[in-house]
Amino acid sequence: MSTTTVLTAAAAQAADAAATVARAALSGQIAALAARVAVLEAGKPVVPPVIVPPTESADGALMPPLTVLVDAQGRHWTLFGGQLHVEGVVVADTSGVDLAKYSGHAVYQRGGGAWYGPSSAATGGSAIAGEPGVVVTPPVTTLPPVVTGTVTGFTVSQAAGILDNLGNRWELRGYNCDCIGSGAFDKVKVNLFAKFPGANMCRVVCDQGTGVAEVQSMVAALTARKMISFIDYHDQVQGGTIAWYQVMAAAFKSNPYVFMETPNEPSINVASDQIAIINALRAAGWTNPIGLELHGGFLFDNIPPVRAACAQGNQLFLCPHNYGDWWNGSMQSAANATLLYSVVDEFGDSMDGSNVDANGTACVIHIIQSQQAHQNGAAFWSATNNWHEGDNLFLDPQGATLSSMGKLIQQMGWLA
Repeated sequence: MSTTTVLTAAAAQAADAAATVARAALSGQIAALAARVAVLEAGKPVVPPVIVPPTESADGALMPPLTVLVDAQGRHWTLFGGQLHVEGVVVADTSGVDLAKYSGHAVYQRGGGAWYGPSSAATGGSAIAGEPGVVVTPPVTTLPPVVTGTVTGFTVSQAAGILDNLGNRWELRGYNCDCIGSGAFDKVKVNLFAKFPGANMCRVVCDQGTGVAEVQSMVAALTARKMISFIDYHDQVQGGTIAWYQVMAAAFKSNPYVFMETPNEPSINVASDQIAIINALRAAGWTNPIGLELHGGFLFDNIPPVRAACAQGNQLFLCPHNYGDWWNGSMQSAANATLLYSVVDEFGDSMDGSNVDANGTACVIHIIQSQQAHQNGAAFWSATNNWHEGDNLFLDPQGATLSSMGKLIQQMGWLA
């Protein structure tokens, strides 16, 4: 056998071996494709394959339009079914995500109109104020006026808002605090005043058992800071209500920094009860503004008859409540149509007071933004509400630890 013949046989063997390897690789690819087709035919969702960019994503990169973001650790982030995925594994607590952004070597995600982050494999992150990496100058928020004279009273109108007798406009913003026998306000007030020093009003949450002495202690601390107190009867029980209001009127009618509110979120005989309470207050010498609660907190059917029946109607203002982002829809327009000034005296991120709503963060942001734009007053619920993440500024009775919502409100510069 010649040398040429030997070399030709060796080349043929090598070619056969290469073909065998190629056939095996092709078979593997066909098997993988067949498996994907089987999954699709079974109606199961398939995470799109990761398209691997060569380097870390540029700062400010958005997905979409990109199909993948790469972080500084080389991990690949994708969006599928409204959830973030890291290396194809879902970030479990993300939902409704419509946009992700790479900013400051971290991934952030937007859902329900609000931004969260920084994200990790374990969590989508906490709510943040605004889009990451975008510096937004917040609207100018008028601070409590520096009063050089003596405030002896306030007037209210839709056009001018809340004015003191010296002509200063008060952009009301603050929080709700319990005055229901637990001493909650006394425990939290040091940190509350220190961490949210720009508040100029507090809704004093009472019930039928709350006496003048309890309210007086709380009002004295607020008045010393030139903060307006909204006295709120937070019970559905109507029996004896007028007598309770008359006692409070006698105790506080000489303090211009105290406003009264009709009972919280009324549901039965709403207009007639409110008319009786307002007229009883005026008969007792109450000249300060009175907040008018909406039917159930969000319905307006009681407003026309109350306005028609009550004297000093120009000293009334609305007290809408906002959960589930109602205000961002038609509610604000309906409030404006009443021709009364609005102070949203309850708003928060939890409809049930415990579990954070899917759109809870967006709800809070929209109310704060409308207040910063001088459209209404606002009071967050709450500074003393069982100290958990839903509807609270703090996670403990002393106010040592801010909740996620407390941090967000600080980041937005509200109450600063």
